[in-house]
Amino acid sequence: MEEKTKIGFNEDQYKTAKKHEDTLKVSFDEMLQKANAALGGDFVDDYQKLAENPNEYVVQKFWELYGQNEPPHIDREAFMLSKIKFDKTVFNDCSRTVRECKGLLRELAPTINKKSIKYNVSEEPFNFYLNPEKKDEYEAVVAFLEAGRVLKDKYQSKYCSDTCLVKFHPWIHKPIGGYFPAPKAYEFAK
Repeated sequence: MEEKTKIGFNEDQYKTAKKHEDTLKVSFDEMLQKANAALGGDFVDDYQKLAENPNEYVVQKFWELYGQNEPPHIDREAFMLSKIKFDKTVFNDCSRTVRECKGLLRELAPTINKKSIKYNVSEEPFNFYLNPEKKDEYEAVVAFLEAGRVLKDKYQSKYCSDTCLVKFHPWIHKPIGGYFPAPKAYEFAK
């Protein structure tokens, strides 16, 4: 198997995904805390059902815990609301935020099981790896930029300005806040 050569990292997209994951964590933790408070202890035993429909899950769990001696025809939500103060809007807000963040994260969305949540955002999917078919061109661009850097720094060449180097090849750019032009990693990636 051919070894992959990392040539770049999409930091902006990684930070955005991490922000969505952190928002999801906070919202889910708040939802879990509110659910356990409503149930009177650490009774949430299915994270997946809580994430899918938190209001229904809390009402059903409350009924299981405290409604076993009540007539079965009683409205379960009304029963719960007669016993505790419960604000559904908190769950709706948290649930909406969790759904939105999962949608934004797509394949990097956390895996929510009955007893656990596995968060999936890592740096790996945001790395750029060199396409072997473009290896020679990439190496030529890197060598060209290195020669331009030497001419500019060591010999103070005024013909090796950043503008001239960037215009030389369509896959060279000056990164925002960058010191010197660089190859566009995504153009050389698989």
